[in-house]
This record gives sequence, structure tokens and C-alpha cells, in this order.
Amino acid sequence: MAQFSDLTKESFSQLSNQVALIDFWASWCGPCKVMEPILEEKVAPQFPGVNFYKVNTDQQQELAIQFGIRSIPNMLLIQFNGQGEPNILHSFVGVQDAFEMTMKMNEILSTADGAESVDELAQKRDQKNNADDKQATA
Repeated sequence: MAQFSDLTKESFSQLSNQVALIDFWASWCGPCKVMEPILEEKVAPQFPGVNFYKVNTDQQQELAIQFGIRSIPNMLLIQFNGQGEPNILHSFVGVQDAFEMTMKMNEILSTADGAESVDELAQKRDQKNNADDKQATA
């Protein structure tokens, strides 16, 4: 399962030089609960070069407002430059199909300026899977 880090307004200001998927959610949100295993078990493992974050919109209202989040779940695919300035590449709103989301992310990341190519992401994924297989058989 992929590792998601909690993101706050303070930690958000530290992000730079990365591609990230930020999941805006709330504990009371049923569709958010549906998306959680889809993101963690199916989507995130396909993108080892992407950092994954969660933002609890009840606790981090300023951050949600900053990105204009009006409904959840809302997952933003963002590219941060060296100065930490975000460039929103895509917004996924509502419950998403894992396959469709993966395909869209591959499409976007393959054309995003400065983002890793799909081949590089697949190579990282394969290296991780090979390492995981070696650990499982050891």
C-alpha cells in the first residue's frame, strides 16, 4: 500500500520540485471513504515518482479555500517548481475509477513540462516491484 502524508498549510509551503497528488477529504464524507482504498491500493502504487498527500478539509480549511475546493473528494494533480509554486495539472472530483484515473494521470504526466515520463514512472514501479518480490521470497 502506498504511503500518504498529511498535508497542512505549514507543510504545504515546504513543497518544491515535485509532482504530487493531493487528496482533499473529510472523515464524514462517504465518497471519500470509497476513494481511499482506490487511491492507496490501486492508483498510487502505479506512480512511484509522484508524492501523495491527504488534506483533511475540516482541519485545513485555509488550504482547501486556497485551492477553491468546493466538493470532496477532490484530488489535485500538481507540479511544484523549485520555488514551491504549484501548477495544477488536473482535478479529479468525486469517486473515480482506478483504471481511468491511472490512464489520465499517465497521459498528463507524459506531457507535463518537467514531469517524469510514463516510461520513467513505469521503470521505477518495476524496480520497486522487483525489490518487493525479492523481499517476499527471502
